[in-house]
Amino acid sequence: MLIWLAVLAATIFFATTAYSYLLAKAKRWGMIYPTALYAGLTILANIFTAKTVQIGPFITTITTIPYAITFTITDITDEVMGRKPTHHIVWATGILNVIAAAVIWLMLHTPPAPFAAETSELMNKLLSTSPRIFLASATTFFVSQHHDVWAFHFWRQKTKGKYLWLRNNLSTATSQLIDTAMFFTLAFAGVWPIHVLLSVIVSTYVFKLIIVLADTPFVYLGVKIFNRFRDANY
Repeated sequence: MLIWLAVLAATIFFATTAYSYLLAKAKRWGMIYPTALYAGLTILANIFTAKTVQIGPFITTITTIPYAITFTITDITDEVMGRKPTHHIVWATGILNVIAAAVIWLMLHTPPAPFAAETSELMNKLLSTSPRIFLASATTFFVSQHHDVWAFHFWRQKTKGKYLWLRNNLSTATSQLIDTAMFFTLAFAGVWPIHVLLSVIVSTYVFKLIIVLADTPFVYLGVKIFNRFRDANY
């Protein structure tokens, strides 16, 4: 378990620092690189959402980890660049999720070559729920991430730009509640028994709250890296 936690912390650290550095260089290199990292996390999360895991006492899907990082990234972007660039990243990623759902649907409904039937069947089992998951994710993504941007900006005005830790936790905690309840309902209602669905929603949200509290230092780190490496013409 200690090794698992160490890898988790290292993953969040690397994703946060890499994103913040790319964001700092966006004037020179463009927004394509930070947007690609952000979108890649959501695509990765959606592909493996069907894997349900138990982490300590919490039952959730493995997607919780990479997807939680996107909220950290959203708050960093909003803090250093404002609402408009953050909205652009959210919209681009949401559209990519819809395209990914269409591509996976085409893949699942294209007949395999005779010699690759067994491999194709394994892929179909892995991704058979992915179009629904991707569409559920895209819908939830637009709602929860736009709420996160709005809530972060709302609390920024209320606190007059102070207390980043408070703004990060309040905006992300409420957005994660919307995200968790909405996503699992859209993705797994009718697939899982209702008692299982409710249990996973509650367990996942509590687990996400722990991540929300734990990611606060990474938000400060991301902001610091951005300010350290940003181009002079920002």
